[in-house]
Amino acid sequence: MSDPFGGQRDASADLGRVFAVKADTACVSLFSSLTGGTVGSAGGTLTWANVQRAAAYLRANYAPGNYICVLRPEHWYYLTSASSGVPTLMQSPAWQDSLAANFYQASWGGIDFFVDGNITSGTAAVGAMFHADAMAFDLRKPFGIEVQRDASRGGGGYELNATMWFGAGVYRPTFGVQM
Repeated sequence: MSDPFGGQRDASADLGRVFAVKADTACVSLFSSLTGGTVGSAGGTLTWANVQRAAAYLRANYAPGNYICVLRPEHWYYLTSASSGVPTLMQSPAWQDSLAANFYQASWGGIDFFVDGNITSGTAAVGAMFHADAMAFDLRKPFGIEVQRDASRGGGGYELNATMWFGAGVYRPTFGVQM
């Protein structure tokens, strides 16, 4: 009551994060539905040879170039902390200045690398390399908050009703490789 706008601002930020995680989790949970190939093994450590193999699968499936590789933070750690064979990674100014900048790590050989903690952890973790046409994300109504006064409580109060309408799916499953 004494600071309704500060409280609304804080709640809006928290609700926005919750909805972002929900949408992101819906997307990364689809990685196990990609059918363009599989590299690595459950409980194994990804290598740069696996990265090259995934790109080779995509090329063999006629997926156009410029691939996206999304891995758990641990996957990325093991790739970049290898004692040898780590390629010279570059930074793309386009990605650094984008909405995805917090997740973007580097680019190499036509592959843009991202880390995502919303991928299931443990030996069941499935990252992916894919062309953008592999995945579909349909945002029908962007995230929004409506403020509603609730006079039923003593002195009144405000409710924040957050909504977002979206759908996620696999569009071209052979344009994606499970990692």
